[in-house]
Amino acid sequence: MEMGVHYFDEMDFFLDGISWIQAHITYQGHDVTDDDIMHSSELCKTDRRDNGIVAGDTMLVHIGGANGAYGIMELYRRPQ
Repeated sequence: MEMGVHYFDEMDFFLDGISWIQAHITYQGHDVTDDDIMHSSELCKTDRRDNGIVAGDTMLVHIGGANGAYGIMELYRRPQ
């Protein structure tokens, strides 16, 4: 999830800009709440990088492009 920003950059390029985004984010099978916000090192114990604050381990994203096309992204936490 921490690296998902690169996928958004690609979608922005291919869709000639992003008009709208709808996302559903879950953590351990339930909708993300404020209680699920944590540091990236808590989410992925094997990742030694400092990727800051994250929430959720699964994300489904629908994106509408400025060119009228649509995109879908699915992002998952890396297995430990």
